[in-house]
Amino acid sequence: MHDKPPIFAEPPGGFLPTLSYPVPTLIPCDVVSRQLSPDDRELVTVVLRHTNATTGESHFRVAAAELVTAQ
Repeated sequence: MHDKPPIFAEPPGGFLPTLSYPVPTLIPCDVVSRQLSPDDRELVTVVLRHTNATTGESHFRVAAAELVTAQ
């Protein structure tokens, strides 16, 4: 996925050319569904807000443990 920095949570110190990319960040999304994988991990399907992947996708399946709830 490629996009402009304002949609991503800024890393400490900001997005600088001296960073080693890619960097971990937060991307706003909404949970569409939840299910258990065959090995009993909780998986969630999310839809991204404000962006799509370069392939046109907007829904992604990720491990529930990777989600961070807004404070």
